[in-house]
Amino acid sequence: MACTRRSFVKAVTLGVAAVSALGCSRRADSSVFYTPEAKAEQSVTLTVLGSSGPYFDHSVISDAADAFMEENPEVLLSYDNVEGDLYATAFERRLSTGHLDDVFMLDPAQARMVDRAGKACDLSGLAGAEHFDPFVVEAATDAEGRLVAAPTRVAPFALFCNPGLCRRAGLAVPRTFDDLLTACRDWDGEAPLLEGDAQALGKAFVLGPAVLAAGAGAAETFRAASADSASFSALLDPGLSLMDELAATGAVGLAGARPGREGWADASAFAAGKAPFMVAGSWAARLLLRDFADLSWTVGALPGPDGDSFAVCDLDACVAVNEASEHVGQARAFVEYLLRPEVMVAYCNDESCYRPSAAAAGQDSAHRLPYASLAEQGRLIAGNGLQYPSTVDRGLSAAVTVLASGAGAAQAREAAARSLAGTS
Repeated sequence: MACTRRSFVKAVTLGVAAVSALGCSRRADSSVFYTPEAKAEQSVTLTVLGSSGPYFDHSVISDAADAFMEENPEVLLSYDNVEGDLYATAFERRLSTGHLDDVFMLDPAQARMVDRAGKACDLSGLAGAEHFDPFVVEAATDAEGRLVAAPTRVAPFALFCNPGLCRRAGLAVPRTFDDLLTACRDWDGEAPLLEGDAQALGKAFVLGPAVLAAGAGAAETFRAASADSASFSALLDPGLSLMDELAATGAVGLAGARPGREGWADASAFAAGKAPFMVAGSWAARLLLRDFADLSWTVGALPGPDGDSFAVCDLDACVAVNEASEHVGQARAFVEYLLRPEVMVAYCNDESCYRPSAAAAGQDSAHRLPYASLAEQGRLIAGNGLQYPSTVDRGLSAAVTVLASGAGAAQAREAAARSLAGTS
């Protein structure tokens, strides 16, 4: 089937052959592999590997591919969109076999792999990157000061609130962490007040305060501490103490109702209108609007332990260039195209994500964070930057799960240390 300049081929044919040749497997019902129809003037073929990610229904690369090729008729993009868990397998196989694509999407763990393999092209000076917010630049820069990835969207963790339920229960919308503790103590419902997954809560109330406390140069502080699990656990200690206070109110419930491509689990108390607050990533906004149209809700920044609100952000759809590519110039040009403000609007035009530049922030609404003002105040924090070792998410989840089980901060610290050391 032709669609503009693309020829779509089911994965069981060309897609399977292409990926299998690189040692990767693919289910027959997974994504479609496609390559545009070649034109006579096209002299450069760029191979691109990407994914729409677990929480978004669209890929920033596929959204922009046709328009880029119309503007650059000498370039042919051959794009493989790999969904879900298959992406990590495809990426690692291509990297290990020397078949890494010219342009590829990656998360921070994969960025570290590419960096160690010496395959990361330095994107410093990339057109469009000069508009990145400082926390974005720091999170995407390696220990040598090279910008090794270009995030194309940001997904902050936020405090979702059901204002009607709050009013009926006589609860005020929390502005500080003490306000949140008070609201949790005053709540008399059976459902947990904070519904989500351990990783989201850990990033919000453990990692966030730790990065805030570290201040300028947090990246170097975390890199230095990452060599020793006890030192890293000590950095998390203030946040673990906060989580301990929160857990003591009975507010934290880890019901496994994490939003994803399948929507919400029935156990989600917030989505069912039974809980006044929820901590979740901004991607939950799209799912709430889509699946729970009758639910009234607002989204706000996280209440900070120092009296000010903040947001912990995941950098999403990070794009990198293979330093060994024969077409580095055209590859960089494609990444620069993805960073154009007018192009970003196409994939950051709903409530689920934000552009990585406060100057290009969208209009605030009840369903969106005040992103620009938080950025100007330095209250945005990267929750998945290169400065964190790959075991941090696992350590955070282990610590928060222990707290939610009724244990205290001391046991949570021990769980985090064991996980970071790889002994649990």
